[in-house]
Amino acid sequence: LGALTAAACAMGLALVAARAYARPVREMTAMAQSIASGRFDRLVHSAGRDEIADLAEALNAMSFQLQERIGALAKERNELRAILAGMAEGVVAIDTADRLLHLNELAAEIMGADARTAPGRPIWEVARVSGIADALADAKSGKAQRKREIAIPREEGDRIIELNASP
Repeated sequence: LGALTAAACAMGLALVAARAYARPVREMTAMAQSIASGRFDRLVHSAGRDEIADLAEALNAMSFQLQERIGALAKERNELRAILAGMAEGVVAIDTADRLLHLNELAAEIMGADARTAPGRPIWEVARVSGIADALADAKSGKAQRKREIAIPREEGDRIIELNASP
């Protein structure tokens, strides 16, 4: 009977210890899921000075730093967009796969494109003027002159633009 009581006590203590470790792990899992979905307001509370508490502190710090960095990137992106929108020139940025990363309103107007839906699409699909796509591809490869005049066909007559491209 004494051995049975000791075994029951040991199982009870093991259950309490398991729950004490499982709760913070469940909270950290929920926090990681919140961070993954873009919510940084959740914190993990863990009492004690063990490895679980250290991990909880590290997750809380990571969440705070990640929120600050994302905020700073969003601010920089908005500032860049404001600068590009206010420019008197059309500005286009493409990636290594010739897909549009950005174009300001004037560039969209020149190319006859929609600045909101064009990013992510191939430049040749958006520009629809072979001279523009060709000049950007040549500049990107470094094999051709980067400054040229291009005629853009319009109903009222061709519009001549000066295109400056750089890699």
